Amino acid sequence: MNLNPSRMKSRVSLISGPKMTVQVNPGFHYPPRSKYYLAGMYRDQLEKGKDALYSDLKACYGIHILVGTLFDKPEEEGFWFNHYAMLNTRTHKALVNHWHLYYIELEKYLRSLEKKAEARPLNELEEWTLFIGTIQDNDRPLDERINHNPMIREVYKMIETFTKDDHLREKYRVQEEFIRVQKTNEYMTEKMRQEIIRLGHEVEHFMAEQERITAENKAALLAQERERAEKEAIMKKAIHGMRNQGLPDEDIATMLGISEEVVKGS
Repeated sequence: MNLNPSRMKSRVSLISGPKMTVQVNPGFHYPPRSKYYLAGMYRDQLEKGKDALYSDLKACYGIHILVGTLFDKPEEEGFWFNHYAMLNTRTHKALVNHWHLYYIELEKYLRSLEKKAEARPLNELEEWTLFIGTIQDNDRPLDERINHNPMIREVYKMIETFTKDDHLREKYRVQEEFIRVQKTNEYMTEKMRQEIIRLGHEVEHFMAEQERITAENKAALLAQERERAEKEAIMKKAIHGMRNQGLPDEDIATMLGISEEVVKGS
């Protein structure tokens, strides 16, 4: 089981005693973000609308376990554990001693451990950092460098118990995935059906609109044709009347404002 999570955030609120937040993954602007979470936890201890006293405030600890490197300056390479608190800049004395931020950089610790002549953790903090920072393979025994720690052994046994039921968990996962895919397919089918209906309505509306436009254009053309025919008939009648009066085609063309060829063709 790989205990190196790439991204995880959990918040633990204790009923009594200190409040604690656990963050993993540095990310963008991580120091301000971790400070913001700590401030939020400190503020949330006093519920709004209740008779809470500032004296009821408890210490808050932000413990940040980072897979990658956060403090990456060359002079910080040897310092994988960092503790920040609100201190007086002159005396270095804590103000109330309620705010604490801890950063543990796993990869940086593993690099520093490899540089030691005897690559063994020196204290319990290093033992836990080694345990969390390395992949725990349940097919192999626990690392002998940390096997003497009873709490680590207990956690390791919990991991073993959890991974024994891999087959059942995989079966459950496949079943859940099947249900999820089935629901997704049903949703997409219904969505597609509704889309087809919508497109059908749009096509019907488009065709009806095209028929209306075609009918209007046809009616307009017929009206223009009738108007042209009526004007032509009136023109011919006028030409014939003038001819009957003995007027020559040239005078008729001048009087009607048309060409002599049109007069002759009528």
